[in-house]
Amino acid sequence: MNKKIAKSFHILSDFDGTLTMPIVRGKKVPSLISILRDNNFLSSGYREEAHALYKKYHNYENKKMPLAKKKKLMLKWWSEHFKLLMRYGLSKKILIKIANHPSIRLRMGVKNFFLLLKKFKIPIIILSSSGIGEVISIFLKKKKLLSKNVHVITNTFIWDKNGKAIGIRLPIIHAANKDEANLRNLSICKM
Repeated sequence: MNKKIAKSFHILSDFDGTLTMPIVRGKKVPSLISILRDNNFLSSGYREEAHALYKKYHNYENKKMPLAKKKKLMLKWWSEHFKLLMRYGLSKKILIKIANHPSIRLRMGVKNFFLLLKKFKIPIIILSSSGIGEVISIFLKKKKLLSKNVHVITNTFIWDKNGKAIGIRLPIIHAANKDEANLRNLSICKM
């Protein structure tokens, strides 16, 4: 590839089901937040409340409605969910455990794709609305794929000195506002 051409663009990708395998052995692979919710990382009270939020808001994610209304509902959902995660004691240690969960597997060819992008210094931006998107960087670092050309744009927490989540950084990224508009302030996108 011509290095001059390589400097003129970037790659934009999601994580769950895009860079990772969406189906393994005939079963749908859960998203990062579903892995947290459906396993024993937090207490059963969290699972019950998270499922209730999912049931309340999930249908609006794909429903045809005015975008402004959808954005408002998605923001409300994630804001409530983040408060729930903090109330039940989400910690950095839990994120590391999730990054090591056996169901998170890269699609075939992703590792070589990342190495090629690194070689030609082509930026890859992973834009994820995951509620626990910091797992993405932990996972990529573990796989030795978190190089200087990899940029993860996702929801991130504010942590206390003990590694407990105490806040969420704004803006909150959700399914209705996950587009390249979130990238405007990145220096790599100012071409």
